[in-house]
Amino acid sequence: LKHMETIVKLPWPEKNPVFQRLAEISDLGSLSREERMKYDEAIRKYRDTLCVMQSQLDEGIQIGRDQGIQIGRDQGIQIGRQQTLASVARNLKAQHVPLDVIASSTGLSIQEIENLS
Repeated sequence: LKHMETIVKLPWPEKNPVFQRLAEISDLGSLSREERMKYDEAIRKYRDTLCVMQSQLDEGIQIGRDQGIQIGRDQGIQIGRQQTLASVARNLKAQHVPLDVIASSTGLSIQEIENLS
């Protein structure tokens, strides 16, 4: 570090993280007090922005998850209702109840009732 001012370009900074860190240290050390204050403020704003964005992302993921769960519940309830109606229609059909009575009782179409086994 004591010879940093003599190095114009650091060797292989993209290949070695140690050289990247040295470049950062040397650049920050050369800043004036005013420049350093501006730099620190910019870094704070940048980090605050990252935190806000991450928070919004996390919130969006949670909202999406909650909506997905609700949609799944609704679909599950709908499937359960259809299965129950089909089961009732099968039982009524097995007891030789007329198809139009089964249709009006269950809300299923006559075609759907005929297709039940």
